[in-house]
Amino acid sequence: MYKTTLKAAAFASAIGLGFAAVPAAAAPVISCSTTSCTFGNSDPTVGTGTFFDTYTFVLPYARTFVGQIFSNAVNFPVDNVNFLSNGVRLDNIKFTNTSVGNPEIRDITTVLAAGTHTITVRGSSGPDGFYTGTASLGGVPEPMTWAMMFLGFGLVGAGLRRRSKQIARVAYA
Repeated sequence: MYKTTLKAAAFASAIGLGFAAVPAAAAPVISCSTTSCTFGNSDPTVGTGTFFDTYTFVLPYARTFVGQIFSNAVNFPVDNVNFLSNGVRLDNIKFTNTSVGNPEIRDITTVLAAGTHTITVRGSSGPDGFYTGTASLGGVPEPMTWAMMFLGFGLVGAGLRRRSKQIARVAYA
């Protein structure tokens, strides 16, 4: 009896260790080119219920980020994706709710610094509901560019100010 209990305990602990050794799923990385990014849960076979997805991306320098995420349902309203009211965020900045229903649309426009950024999406979905997101990346002038522009305006202004005044001389014959 003691050996049977010991074998059962060893077997249970081995199964438990096997489950504990399963690594956690890594957060998906967004594919960004120099001008755009795409992300989303475009696989409608994910299942029903609530979801919490996290996406990360890296910017080598500061950029303007104009993003949009929208839901889609194969069989509306059964498969509709509903984002939580504050469930779509970029670095803890909330996306603005543009449309509800099918599709549900959220937008954001912001300037991002260089570095790693995170988009989190929380909501619920039917069995064939999915969402996709896109973003456009625009350039942000660097401080040196602004300094050169202001210096140029200053030099033009100084040149106009120092210009010698033309005095009209009248000559009589």
